[in-house]
Amino acid sequence: MMAVPSRIRTQEGWPDATMSGSGQVRWGIVGTANIARAQFLPGLRQAGGIAAAVASRDAERAAQFASDHGIGRSIAGYENLITDPDLDALYIPLPNSLHAEWTIRALNRSYGQFGRLFRV
Repeated sequence: MMAVPSRIRTQEGWPDATMSGSGQVRWGIVGTANIARAQFLPGLRQAGGIAAAVASRDAERAAQFASDHGIGRSIAGYENLITDPDLDALYIPLPNSLHAEWTIRALNRSYGQFGRLFRV
Protein backbone atom coordinates (compact mmCIF):
# COMPACT_ATOMS: atom_id res chain seq x y z
CA MET A 1 0.00 0.00 0.00
CA MET A 2 1.25 3.47 -0.87
CA ALA A 3 2.04 5.70 2.11
CA VAL A 4 -0.58 8.42 2.37
CA PRO A 5 -0.16 11.27 4.86
CA SER A 6 -2.59 10.86 7.76
CA ARG A 7 -4.18 14.26 7.11
CA ILE A 8 -5.53 12.98 3.76
CA ARG A 9 -6.05 9.31 4.60
CA THR A 10 -9.62 8.07 4.72
CA GLN A 11 -10.83 5.86 7.57
CA GLU A 12 -10.31 2.84 5.34
CA GLY A 13 -6.87 3.96 4.16
CA TRP A 14 -6.06 4.28 0.48
CA PRO A 15 -9.21 3.29 -1.41
CA ASP A 16 -9.04 0.48 -3.93
CA ALA A 17 -9.52 1.50 -7.54
CA THR A 18 -12.46 -0.03 -9.33
CA MET A 19 -11.22 -0.79 -12.81
CA SER A 20 -12.41 -2.69 -15.81
CA GLY A 21 -12.32 -6.48 -15.62
CA SER A 22 -9.10 -6.41 -17.63
CA GLY A 23 -7.30 -4.44 -14.91
CA GLN A 24 -6.68 -1.60 -17.35
CA VAL A 25 -7.51 1.93 -16.28
CA ARG A 26 -10.38 3.40 -18.31
CA TRP A 27 -9.53 7.04 -18.96
CA GLY A 28 -11.90 9.87 -19.78
CA ILE A 29 -10.48 12.93 -21.53
CA VAL A 30 -12.05 16.26 -20.63
CA GLY A 31 -11.68 18.25 -23.85
CA THR A 32 -10.16 17.77 -27.27
CA ALA A 33 -6.91 19.70 -26.83
CA ASN A 34 -3.96 19.04 -29.12
CA ILE A 35 -1.84 17.91 -26.15
CA ALA A 36 -4.29 15.05 -25.57
CA ARG A 37 -3.83 13.90 -29.16
CA ALA A 38 -0.09 14.47 -29.44
CA GLN A 39 1.17 13.54 -25.95
CA PHE A 40 -1.41 11.88 -23.74
CA LEU A 41 -2.92 9.31 -26.12
CA PRO A 42 0.41 7.91 -27.37
CA GLY A 43 1.71 7.61 -23.80
CA LEU A 44 -1.53 6.07 -22.58
CA ARG A 45 -1.49 3.44 -25.30
CA GLN A 46 2.17 2.64 -24.74
CA ALA A 47 1.40 2.11 -21.04
CA GLY A 48 -1.55 -0.17 -21.86
CA GLY A 49 -4.33 2.15 -20.72
CA ILE A 50 -7.71 2.56 -22.38
CA ALA A 51 -8.98 5.82 -23.84
CA ALA A 52 -12.60 5.05 -23.00
CA ALA A 53 -14.29 8.40 -23.60
CA VAL A 54 -13.73 12.00 -24.62
CA ALA A 55 -15.94 14.99 -23.92
CA SER A 56 -16.31 18.34 -25.57
CA ARG A 57 -18.74 21.20 -25.13
CA ASP A 58 -19.63 20.47 -28.78
CA ALA A 59 -21.04 16.96 -29.37
CA GLU A 60 -19.90 16.84 -33.00
CA ARG A 61 -16.36 17.84 -32.07
CA ALA A 62 -16.23 15.10 -29.41
CA ALA A 63 -17.54 12.53 -31.89
CA GLN A 64 -14.99 13.52 -34.53
CA PHE A 65 -12.11 13.46 -32.03
CA ALA A 66 -13.18 10.02 -30.77
CA SER A 67 -13.47 8.69 -34.31
CA ASP A 68 -10.14 10.15 -35.43
CA HIS A 69 -8.22 8.82 -32.43
CA GLY A 70 -9.81 5.44 -31.67
CA ILE A 71 -11.50 6.51 -28.45
CA GLY A 72 -14.38 4.31 -27.29
CA ARG A 73 -17.10 6.92 -26.81
CA SER A 74 -17.78 10.59 -27.26
CA ILE A 75 -19.73 12.55 -24.69
CA ALA A 76 -21.38 15.96 -25.03
CA GLY A 77 -20.44 18.14 -22.08
CA TYR A 78 -17.69 17.91 -19.50
CA GLU A 79 -20.17 17.37 -16.65
CA ASN A 80 -21.48 14.20 -18.30
CA LEU A 81 -17.95 12.82 -18.52
CA ILE A 82 -16.89 13.54 -14.95
CA THR A 83 -19.99 11.78 -13.60
CA ASP A 84 -19.63 8.72 -15.86
CA PRO A 85 -19.41 5.61 -13.63
CA ASP A 86 -17.67 3.60 -16.37
CA LEU A 87 -14.43 5.60 -16.07
CA ASP A 88 -11.57 5.11 -13.63
CA ALA A 89 -9.54 8.27 -14.20
CA LEU A 90 -9.62 11.62 -15.95
CA TYR A 91 -7.12 13.55 -18.02
CA ILE A 92 -8.00 17.25 -18.00
CA PRO A 93 -6.13 19.06 -20.81
CA LEU A 94 -8.18 22.24 -20.58
CA PRO A 95 -6.79 25.79 -20.77
CA ASN A 96 -5.45 27.18 -17.50
CA SER A 97 -8.54 29.32 -17.08
CA LEU A 98 -10.75 26.18 -16.97
CA HIS A 99 -8.40 23.57 -15.54
CA ALA A 100 -8.85 24.30 -11.84
CA GLU A 101 -12.63 24.64 -12.12
CA TRP A 102 -13.08 21.24 -13.78
CA THR A 103 -10.52 19.50 -11.58
CA ILE A 104 -12.38 20.71 -8.49
CA ARG A 105 -15.73 19.69 -9.98
CA ALA A 106 -14.39 16.21 -10.68
CA LEU A 107 -13.00 15.86 -7.16
CA ASN A 108 -16.26 17.04 -5.65
CA ARG A 109 -18.14 14.40 -7.64
CA SER A 110 -16.14 11.77 -5.73
CA TYR A 111 -14.39 10.84 -8.95
CA GLY A 112 -12.14 7.83 -8.55
CA GLN A 113 -9.69 7.38 -5.69
CA PHE A 114 -8.90 11.04 -5.24
CA GLY A 115 -12.50 12.08 -4.78
CA ARG A 116 -12.78 9.73 -1.83
CA LEU A 117 -9.55 11.07 -0.35
CA PHE A 118 -10.04 14.79 -0.81
CA ARG A 119 -12.89 17.23 -0.42
CA VAL A 120 -12.19 20.51 -2.17
